[in-house]
Amino acid sequence: LRQVKDVEAAGRAQAQAAAEATATAEARACLAEKELRGVADELRLALEKISTLERRLTRSWLNAESQATAMTRSCAMEVEQAAAKAAAAESALAAVHAELKSVREEAAADAAAEVARAEKGRKESDARLAALTAEMTAEAEAR
Repeated sequence: LRQVKDVEAAGRAQAQAAAEATATAEARACLAEKELRGVADELRLALEKISTLERRLTRSWLNAESQATAMTRSCAMEVEQAAAKAAAAESALAAVHAELKSVREEAAADAAAEVARAEKGRKESDARLAALTAEMTAEAEAR
């Protein structure tokens, strides 16, 4: 019976390890998702800045043609910089998406492997339990 209890305890430990691995993977996925949200916020801010710069450019043009020419150059540079930042943010967002997908896939694979190991351990425990039961029954019948 002690061997049976040891086998059962080992099976429970394997199941607990699988649950902990799944929780760790989910925590990593949550962190990646938070990073993704941060990048999305940066992208929205960059797009708002572009929109603001475009409105400023329009107002400057209406005020005076000479001022508009100077402002056009200045704002065009700012728009290019904001567009470059937006492009960088989009690239970072895509990278975070890819990382999140990778983390989720890895977490799923890890969890599946842990479940398979736990199932294998449970089957081995069941087999050992059946063998011990048969052995104890045979000994009892022999007595």
